[in-house]
Formats: sequence, C-alpha cells, structure tokens
Amino acid sequence: MAIRDTVKRAEQLVETSMKGNDASHDASHVWRVRDLALSLAREEGLSSNPDSMEIVELAALLHDVGDYKYLRDPSEEKLVENFLEEEGIA
Repeated sequence: MAIRDTVKRAEQLVETSMKGNDASHDASHVWRVRDLALSLAREEGLSSNPDSMEIVELAALLHDVGDYKYLRDPSEEKLVENFLEEEGIA
C-alpha cells in the first residue's frame, strides 16, 4: 500500500474525527503539529530516510485522534488502532 494513500486517509480520519472540537484539538491544530514535526525531522537529518519521514508524518497526524477528552462514543478510543490495522501498519 502506498504511504501517500495512507497519509491521505489519515488526513480524512483527522477531518472526520476531530470535526467540532475546540481549536486546541481541531484539524488545524493537527496540520500545525504535522508541519512542525516534519520541520524538526528535517533539522534532525531524517529527510534522507523517506520511511522515517512518513512515520513522523503519520504520528503527527494521528497524535490526537481518539483523545479521551473529546470522545463522543467509547468506540472512538480505538480509531487509530483500527486505522493502522486496516492500513497494514499495526
């Protein structure tokens, strides 16, 4: 499975699961975290390793999905775990 496809699906998961959250945990927050994480990864020399950059990007995208403070349904606790399994990553 192409990692760019996985990233796109992770972005969609962020959009749907974080919709309606306050600004401290909305999709815009996640985009800022991703940008910062990728910038830091480049500064640390990870840009020469595409796999490492992809891991950093996915971790940044998914870091607040299913945050207990914003759960609307108990099943949302496993959103990231289920996503990674479906993508063949976990």
